Amino acid sequence: MKGFSQTLPVTGRVVSAADKQPMIGVTVSVKGTSNGVTTKDNGSFTIGIPAGKAILTISYTGFKTKELSVTGGQTNIDISLDEDTQNLNDVVVVGYSSKRQSELTSAVTVVSSEKLKDVTANDIGTMLQGKVAGLQVVNSSGAPGAVAEIRLRGVSSVNASQSPLFVVDGIIGGNYDPNDVESITVLKDAGATALYGSQANAGVIIVTTKSAKQGETRFEAKFSTGFRTADFGKMDLMNSNELYDYQKEFYRDYIVGATDNSYKIDLVKFYAERPLSLRNQDYDWAKESFRRAPLYNFYLSASGKTEKNDYYVGASYYKEKGTFINTNFERVNLRGNSTYHFSKKLDVSNNINLSASQGNSYDYMDVYYSFLNMPWDNPYDENGNATYVDGNSTFKWWSRDKINPINTVQNSNHPYKGFNVNYDLSVNYRITPWLTFASSNRVAASFDKGTNFVSPVAAGTYHKSLLETNGKIVAPTQVTMKGAKSIVMKPGFEVKAGSIFRANIEGCPPAPSGYSINSEEKPDLTASNTNSVADIVGANTITTEATSAIKYESNVFAAVSDKKIYFEFTLENDENVTLVLFNSFAGEVLKVIDNK
Repeated sequence: MKGFSQTLPVTGRVVSAADKQPMIGVTVSVKGTSNGVTTKDNGSFTIGIPAGKAILTISYTGFKTKELSVTGGQTNIDISLDEDTQNLNDVVVVGYSSKRQSELTSAVTVVSSEKLKDVTANDIGTMLQGKVAGLQVVNSSGAPGAVAEIRLRGVSSVNASQSPLFVVDGIIGGNYDPNDVESITVLKDAGATALYGSQANAGVIIVTTKSAKQGETRFEAKFSTGFRTADFGKMDLMNSNELYDYQKEFYRDYIVGATDNSYKIDLVKFYAERPLSLRNQDYDWAKESFRRAPLYNFYLSASGKTEKNDYYVGASYYKEKGTFINTNFERVNLRGNSTYHFSKKLDVSNNINLSASQGNSYDYMDVYYSFLNMPWDNPYDENGNATYVDGNSTFKWWSRDKINPINTVQNSNHPYKGFNVNYDLSVNYRITPWLTFASSNRVAASFDKGTNFVSPVAAGTYHKSLLETNGKIVAPTQVTMKGAKSIVMKPGFEVKAGSIFRANIEGCPPAPSGYSINSEEKPDLTASNTNSVADIVGANTITTEATSAIKYESNVFAAVSDKKIYFEFTLENDENVTLVLFNSFAGEVLKVIDNK
């Protein structure tokens, strides 16, 4: 039996794969051990390894680590290391141009799609949480499908938006599916965001969507699931026993003539208004009003490249139940992207994104009342049906607001739906090896509709005050159309252009049979219904707004550097606005206004 482990020398030489020059100071170690050496001036090394085979690990800063299987006693091993350009030469999208990370001096953070896959979420804000230094993510709404608010520079203005500017595939704004994101570039400081001017006062988040990268068709499938729970903080609520004993103190009868404020509890009156049976009637309103809400995300994509064409197709389905009862959200997203190479100089890209969503929301007052009711307020009758409770109820022990939110939720409906479409057309022409003409154009449209319905049988003071004696239906509709284009000479000059049209329509569905609608024109372009249908749908308002403008904007700038000329200029032009007021009840045009 041997008392020591026999080692045999291994010799070799390490050179750079790029120029074949010897590399000094390269670390050569035996994998799984602490045995290691560094290369000499001529790149050579000698290291002892146990008899038999072993794995050598060769590493050096700025180069890719290599592992090599060797046998003890092996000599004159030639090893070449490749530069690791992934970090220093990664192309980072910064505004209307791209730079290598090694060229950046501004505060820029890049988050790849691999780092975004560990969260099942509906929005990029939630996916970025904890991944970018200084970026704060706040969930200001618990509604299903609600996106998180992002703060990159804190509160930077009193009146302006505190959210960073989003740029999708080189154009400000745009709709996208988080599953289709290739990378996120976060521009933090003034140097990085200067290109976008005052609209970037809260920082810039640049979204780059996926495109084909492989020579053959590549499929990707993903399924993720999770759940959300309502955060109640540190509230420690009383149960029925604790509350029952506590409320006895409300029935104090102070003893006349006592000098120490002595009192006794008027149990006769207390038991008359608080039956002893309430002790055994314990109901957790928070538990019954809120629930653990599952969410699901399905994603499938295919991409590939040919000599003339690159293509990418992706589809996703996202479903989420709300933490508050009777709420939900689901969305289907389809995206296609292709780039046709007409020649070595000319590329034309098409990108279309379709998104449809629907869900059911809630009235925030129902959430509010679910925390105000007492633990002995049983919302169900002996048959398990939600109890109707209002100001005329005879229960002296029921909560002061006389409302059963469970009953209201079961007798109300707040559905909504939306559809979004984005189409991008990009043209790239390489004039010289260092000068490229690029034109990016986008047309986007969105259609959103929501209906709030509360049945006449819904109970409670709050809803009764709004519904009068019957019910209420409100159906606001919003239509938004946007167009934007960006023409860029890289690295020469830039011209940015954008055109936005918005139209918002709020109102109600057609009046019920037997009722008429009386519309009244207002100076502020608002048409309101009179009392003719107030007893059916309550007070409501139809409001139509439209704004349209085309504005060419850019900063005047000129510079010469390394034989490359940079310059920008500004042009502005505002088009006429045509506004149409439309009566959603009667289906007639009220007024057409031309602003010339």
